[in-house]
Amino acid sequence: MSFPDGGTAAHAAEQKKDSEKAQPEAENLRKYDRNAKGKLDPDKEAAIKADQVKAKSPAPKMG
Repeated sequence: MSFPDGGTAAHAAEQKKDSEKAQPEAENLRKYDRNAKGKLDPDKEAAIKADQVKAKSPAPKMG
């Protein structure tokens, strides 16, 4: 299979994988980079991890 830029299917798959990885990183920057420096400080990275743990833990049962 040939691609317009002369790449291969493996190259296209690698680019897609990189793009999918970059998307959550960009979303985290928008959400957590309050000082708009374009990078996440250690405290912001800790907040991301804490939010991920919360999202993975089951909701408490009511009643």
